[in-house]
Amino acid sequence: MIHYRNSNQVMEKVKTHTEQRLRKHLMKRHNVKDRGIGEGRFPNVELYRRYGLYKVPTAAGWRAVHALV
Repeated sequence: MIHYRNSNQVMEKVKTHTEQRLRKHLMKRHNVKDRGIGEGRFPNVELYRRYGLYKVPTAAGWRAVHALV
């Protein structure tokens, strides 16, 4: 059986990257040049609720996998 290392840190990086990219796109689309204003205008909650960003799970369910072995 192949065992992969815990991917929590990698998934957190993926989540952060997608939030930043969507925010950057929205800032460009709405002509917002200041990043501080962009973060205030497009907070993470809005990215998920209003713009439909999928919430990537950042915790792996290793217990369930080990319980089956």
